Amino acid sequence: MRIFIAGDSTASAYPEAAAPMAGWGQALGLFVDADIVNEAIPGASVRSSIERLGMHERIMAAIGPGDLLLVCFGHNDPKHDQDRFSAPFDGYQVFLRRYLDGARERGARPILVTSVERRSAEPTHGRYPEAMKELAGFEGVPLIDLQEASLRFYGEVGVGAAKALFVEVDDTHFTAAGAIEVARLLAGAAGDLLPWREVCPEQPQGVVLPAERAAELVEWRTEGRAPGGETRSGAEEAGIAVHGALG
Repeated sequence: MRIFIAGDSTASAYPEAAAPMAGWGQALGLFVDADIVNEAIPGASVRSSIERLGMHERIMAAIGPGDLLLVCFGHNDPKHDQDRFSAPFDGYQVFLRRYLDGARERGARPILVTSVERRSAEPTHGRYPEAMKELAGFEGVPLIDLQEASLRFYGEVGVGAAKALFVEVDDTHFTAAGAIEVARLLAGAAGDLLPWREVCPEQPQGVVLPAERAAELVEWRTEGRAPGGETRSGAEEAGIAVHGALG
């Protein structure tokens, strides 16, 4: 079984040169027993992933019977630059459905994933998670509520203490240790939807790994190789600097 990931910078795999920034897709293999095919690209919305970045095309060319597809968008979909915008209960659902239909046509199982929250005590993604949940109900597709799991986690540890999981430049992008924690939250919220490994013994829940050890555990993308094998980085493909306003 392979697990494909369609998403944005919070899920993306980064080259080691971008450290300490890491996405939860780099750490998911610590918790699930499957090969991870991470096609997430920094800056992507569900619309741009299909119309401009080639993410949908690459996934559909490779995915097959028995595979899983995690579809996680919502950070960049409200943005009107770079042809990224789509309204929650309109284009957003239409573009998400492209992933659902394509995966099912190829014998794979799609799973919708609400976006991990920014470091905040309150939701910041508007009505996009609601629209995703509505679509999951209409389509009979499983949903992992990563937004709810992350909000609950921040509430438990405290929004201030949660800063240890984020890069210094913003409250959206994670360090390697943060990526591991988000992957743990996703695996926990998924229940039986994903094939579990034994819980990562190196990081008891609520204990932040030292940065060096966390960096050794996550799977860094080969330098200069973007999702799908392009030579440009995902950030360059999206037209956004790695240490700038990614999403």
